[in-house]
Amino acid sequence: MGISASRGGYLLMDSSQNDSTWDGKSAEKFEGPAVGIDLGTTNSCVGVWHDGHVAIIPNDYGKSTTPSCVAFTEDGRILVGDSAKDQVAGNAANTLFQVKRWIGRRFEDLCKYAAAPLWPYSLTMAAADPDDATGGGGSGGGDGVGCLIELWQQNKKKTYAPEEISAMILSKMKEIAQAHLKCSVSSAVVAVPANFTQAQKLATKDSARLAGFECVRLITEPSAAALAYAVRTSGSSAIASDYCEGGGGLVGGLVRRKGRLRIRNLDDNGALSKTVMVVDWGGGTFDVSVMRMGNREFRVIAVAGDTQLGGQDIDDLMVAHFAEEFRRVRGFSVQEDAEAMQRIRSRCEAMKHTLSAATCADAMLEGLCGIGGSFEMKMTRAELEEMSMPVLDKCMNLVDRALKDAGVRKTDIAKVILAGGSMRMPKIQELLSTFFAHKTLCKVIHPDECVAYGAAVQAALITGDIVMDVKDLTLVEAVPVTIGFGQESEKYVRVIERNTPYPTRVVRKNWQTTYDGAKSCHLFVYEGEREKANENNLLGKLFLSGLQPGPPGSGRERVALEAILEIDDDGILTATFRTRTRRRRIQSQSSGDGGGDGQHRSSERSITKSFGRKWGTFGAAEAQAVMREAMQCAEDDRADVAKTTARCRLLQYVYRTRWRLSLITDPKRRDRLRELLDVEESWWEVNKDTLLEVAEYSERRKRLEKACGRF
Repeated sequence: MGISASRGGYLLMDSSQNDSTWDGKSAEKFEGPAVGIDLGTTNSCVGVWHDGHVAIIPNDYGKSTTPSCVAFTEDGRILVGDSAKDQVAGNAANTLFQVKRWIGRRFEDLCKYAAAPLWPYSLTMAAADPDDATGGGGSGGGDGVGCLIELWQQNKKKTYAPEEISAMILSKMKEIAQAHLKCSVSSAVVAVPANFTQAQKLATKDSARLAGFECVRLITEPSAAALAYAVRTSGSSAIASDYCEGGGGLVGGLVRRKGRLRIRNLDDNGALSKTVMVVDWGGGTFDVSVMRMGNREFRVIAVAGDTQLGGQDIDDLMVAHFAEEFRRVRGFSVQEDAEAMQRIRSRCEAMKHTLSAATCADAMLEGLCGIGGSFEMKMTRAELEEMSMPVLDKCMNLVDRALKDAGVRKTDIAKVILAGGSMRMPKIQELLSTFFAHKTLCKVIHPDECVAYGAAVQAALITGDIVMDVKDLTLVEAVPVTIGFGQESEKYVRVIERNTPYPTRVVRKNWQTTYDGAKSCHLFVYEGEREKANENNLLGKLFLSGLQPGPPGSGRERVALEAILEIDDDGILTATFRTRTRRRRIQSQSSGDGGGDGQHRSSERSITKSFGRKWGTFGAAEAQAVMREAMQCAEDDRADVAKTTARCRLLQYVYRTRWRLSLITDPKRRDRLRELLDVEESWWEVNKDTLLEVAEYSERRKRLEKACGRF
């Protein structure tokens, strides 16, 4: 790294470092009734805590779930839910589904998706926003550009961001809730996959706010399912039915205190903590969470999942199968006909559901592609299972990975809790039962309603509406690996330590720019345990420019800074890098009287970035491996940091001296010092890519100090 590249450079932390830490809850205040929403890939569901229990609210069709489907009609109407799904056969190209899979994702990633030819609508790249700190436009996050959904409406091409379509679905759920409660609803807990990136979480919150929800909290879908299980098994009938399943696992107990119900999670020996696994398989995502459930908290110890692995992947396999069957029988491809493909998809969905209860299913399509005659579709459960095995194998691999990440054995799992509509498929239940030595699977709550049920409980806990004495019951998620900053000395400054529960907020004060006169600097954010910053995982960087250092000799040659890391209730990591505000009184002169009014002027500069890349994806086993590596490399890291610190001090002295040359009144001495600094910078350019010994840098600095003297 050359001197010119380093000038803006990093930042230096004073030895008088001062931190402040916040571990409270979000400042968002939930008022009025708050609902819990499962915003699904295929279907969505809304629930509310009412009269001491969760009520899953039916839609205007009397169904507990609403299709996550939006249609744009030729006459300009926008249909959401069942009405959109009912007209899909005649308006396939303008009927949107699976939008949850596109939200917060990069366009380039979506182009790789194998099922792209099966979509009746088109995706296009969003324009990059040069002011977007995350580096992406539209729905993208991290270091890429997002996507837009392209369709025709009233003979005009229109584009919509996935957030906008999700907002329409959430607005429908809000409408359903308000019609049932007969009052306005402005607060919601929305469930998201455990494996969602920060960009996807932020995009989901944006959608909820577009839908009119003023206060929004997120909960991971497996956590919601576990919370639903804990509350549901508090009732005596639920306990009895669950206990009859056998397995000796987690059984809800009731303790009455002053007429209130307190949930306790007990095993047969009265222990107050058990390890459970929640397996949530919906239409578009597969999530596995391993949790320790106690009488006061659920602690998530490992998460695995895939946001592109759901029941609709099996639909895609069936659609591709019958499209090929049609080509074989009729002699031409059906894939270019969006309406025909959608009719096949609708029949495939119905057949898949039938095969969860029956061993064979069939359907008949008349006049497909405008051709007379009928096209018969037949499939047995055995054929479907064979076709689906690649998808099911991926699911089971994630279950195995979650166990390994948690550092637990199969026999340590007390309960396997099922959630998600795709869990009705008999084969996945058979594979799970076999994997866990024929342990009975927990299906206390309808899989389509389980996540919304838990989200509604969480909403009631936040608002204080809960009747049962479970207010101390919390979902605890912790930072698996330390998050911190890198300095130019390459020393890793630890900010949020591993195993810190969130939400949390840590402020690092008494920082300053590294070099005298620097008008910009970078903040690099890492996660890891190594003492040498660049050996850790780089999450991203922030660049702060427009800084105003004081003149040479003022004592303000370096700009005072502070850096903040915050993880909110939803697990969204945000970094803020800013100058520490210095308010100074100045005199403003008027053109008539030579006087002026005293004013306060602030030169504060600030930049905030919410990271679109994943963080905290380390499982328990991976986090332990990171710690072991850090311990093994500690001595080498300390030696390297000592060398880079010595190098940094030499460079600081060069900059400081050049910055203060204007203070020297003797021109001959000033020219001599400038020559010395030129020689030092030339040496630096030659050796900038080589890390030398501490003594080499120290000796050069001492010689330079002696030659320059004090001024």
